[in-house]
Amino acid sequence: MVEIYDKLFDLRQDVWQYLKLMRNVTEDVSKQREEGYVKLRKQMDDVHSYYRRRRFYFDRTMCEKMDGVFATHYKIEEIIHPHHRSEVLINVMAVESDARKSMREDLDEAFTILHDKMKLAMDALENGMRRLLGVEVETRATR
Repeated sequence: MVEIYDKLFDLRQDVWQYLKLMRNVTEDVSKQREEGYVKLRKQMDDVHSYYRRRRFYFDRTMCEKMDGVFATHYKIEEIIHPHHRSEVLINVMAVESDARKSMREDLDEAFTILHDKMKLAMDALENGMRRLLGVEVETRATR
């Protein structure tokens, strides 16, 4: 369980780094995006495969929480896939093209999913793991 969580945590950080890379201006932007995408997609598939082979250790509720985390990762991947070979530069003040606008909007959506939905999915997973470990789960005070 700890290994799966560590892998998911690292994957979340690597998705964040890749999304930042997608916005950067570099000498060979399309090559760096492609290499980063291939590496990230392999990591996503490896972590998911690792989890699927160990899924039987968890009850259905916990599996649903894990599946939610993976679904969120793959949603982000689905958004960035059309742009991973693009030479469009996001952070260059230039004439707004349809391709640049589309890519910027998609990256904004991916960042939002990573920040909002991924946070909720990881929080649910963490709370589920705490319950499995017998650690008291904190409840947020409502106002």
